[in-house]
Amino acid sequence: MTAAVEAAEAGAEVLLVESGDILGGRMMGMNKYFPKLDSPTAGLDVHLRRIRRNPRITALTNSDAISITGTRGDFTVELVLKPDFVNDRCNGCDKCAEVCPAEVEDKFNYGMNKTKAIRKPPFGGSRHLLDGQACLAPACGGCAEICPEKAIDLGEQPRTASVRTECVVVATGWEPFDAGLVPHLGFGAVPNVINNVQMERLVAPNGPTGGQIIRPSDSGKPNHVAFVQCAGSRDEKHLPYCSMVCCMVSLKQAVYVRDAHPDASIVVVYTELTDPSPGRYDKFLEKVVDDDNIRYLKGKVAAVSENKATGGVTVEVKKPSGAVEKFDTDMVVLATGMVPSILSEVLKEAVVLDKHGFMDPQVQKEGVYVIGTAKTPLDVTSSMLDAAGAALRTTQRIRQ
Repeated sequence: MTAAVEAAEAGAEVLLVESGDILGGRMMGMNKYFPKLDSPTAGLDVHLRRIRRNPRITALTNSDAISITGTRGDFTVELVLKPDFVNDRCNGCDKCAEVCPAEVEDKFNYGMNKTKAIRKPPFGGSRHLLDGQACLAPACGGCAEICPEKAIDLGEQPRTASVRTECVVVATGWEPFDAGLVPHLGFGAVPNVINNVQMERLVAPNGPTGGQIIRPSDSGKPNHVAFVQCAGSRDEKHLPYCSMVCCMVSLKQAVYVRDAHPDASIVVVYTELTDPSPGRYDKFLEKVVDDDNIRYLKGKVAAVSENKATGGVTVEVKKPSGAVEKFDTDMVVLATGMVPSILSEVLKEAVVLDKHGFMDPQVQKEGVYVIGTAKTPLDVTSSMLDAAGAALRTTQRIRQ
């Protein structure tokens, strides 16, 4: 979004292609972000207004690039425009959701609650979103029948388009690492073990609990929470690299817990604590380090299991000395790293991947610019700065 806005305001014609049904990416799911710990909606709203008001930007949601071919100054991008099923006549009355019989796991909340196949968007706007894979049509067409505005077309089909362009900016973002691939961490097997992106939704006012930090198993108040760093990261079997932002995210989330439950105690289990932007977050770090209710335990987690007696979690940590410390906690939050969400088969004609699956910006075709977490793990601020730089390079290239 940053690259699109900056390039357009510098004079370029921009086509912004978003695979999801709303703009904003994973930032939409955050409760607060660094450095000021603001709500992401403020920054996103500014970007969205700039996009809507700029006639040089055409934004396509629910759309995928299926191939990029050509050379600098003359690329061809093939697109698939997936059906929205709901048009702009939708007034947000919610009658469609009331009659919808299909319930699915809420992807926006990382499966922590259920949602109807058709529902209101997570962040404002009146036009409902319909999950075509979850919809029971044609056997069910209740939403289309009851809609007073006739805004729902369940028969809408995908369309294709071909676009000629001079430059391509690839900003495909990231996915959270699947901690279920590391069985001894208990993710998916122990009820009160969640990951960091789920925690971010748990504390969000529009999240599955309305912003309450509670245990998933019984909705009880967690009086003790453990944050486990490097959940699959720095591990040759899984993610051999450091995602940089995970440590700061865990410390931020520890503050969430302390703010919500002032008497709660916290332990952070770590191998190394990494600051992605040395000096930028010093004041925040001082606040967290000075909190006597947050303990830092250096070591690697050897096992995470359910405590059947309490419904809590038992954590075993192997310290650098070789000694094992075992403790009980009400809830565990795993700091999972960033995995590049790039489909190499789709973009294989246009991009080159490094050994970790990210796109190496140094070896791409001329005219292809890789930005943000598509090329390396970054925080929000660094991603936006990187995007602004890419916008400058693309507009310079077009003028040349």
